Amino acid sequence: MARAAAFLAATAAVILAGCASRPVRVVDTEGGALARSVEAEDSHIAADPALAPAGAPPPDDRPLLFVVAEPEWAAREILDEEKRGEILFTLRERTYRYLLRSYPHPARARWAYLDADPVTRGYRVVHVRSRVAEARGGSALARYFIGFGAGASKVRLEGELLEGEDGARLLGRFAVEASNGGYTNWGNNFSVLKDSYTLKYAVDEAVARFASEMTLLLPPPPADESQAPGAEFATAQSEP
Repeated sequence: MARAAAFLAATAAVILAGCASRPVRVVDTEGGALARSVEAEDSHIAADPALAPAGAPPPDDRPLLFVVAEPEWAAREILDEEKRGEILFTLRERTYRYLLRSYPHPARARWAYLDADPVTRGYRVVHVRSRVAEARGGSALARYFIGFGAGASKVRLEGELLEGEDGARLLGRFAVEASNGGYTNWGNNFSVLKDSYTLKYAVDEAVARFASEMTLLLPPPPADESQAPGAEFATAQSEP
């Protein structure tokens, strides 16, 4: 009985440790205007110290164009090249998707900047460069048999935001961590036994958090309702 109680106590401790999250601060370099507490992992977005005293870039009402560069793998190579490529693809695709969720129309995203693109002429260009700085596979058996955060895979993403067509001006840097153990579906999902599978979920969480908090550093310009999709149709419908 004593051994069983000790085992249950240890299991509970592992579960609680896996579920716990540390409060973090998303701050500028002076701990000023961007300071805010959130329930997340060890993450931050920091403005470049050369910016305005408040840490925010000067006002700019131009619509935003995000150029999502191909990410890099800077972590220890715990997976083969193909699996690393899948995770990097997930990182780039989710960055593209979640930035467009955080920034409303007429913000746009591209894989590369083309000066000749007539659609994005006059846009404020922001290059997003990212890399996997750390990747830990966790414990496959703990994920499958215990769950609730035990054995979760963990990633740390780092990167920079660079403004201008050539990305010459540093806007800020970011670092975000997330962990995920996948979803066992009551033992029916054997994919959680693969580190590459759960690392993709961790990347998804990290990018979603980064895209949400990035609006503190780079506020979206005021929305122009006349440019919203369907605005012309709505105006035509309202005419007598």
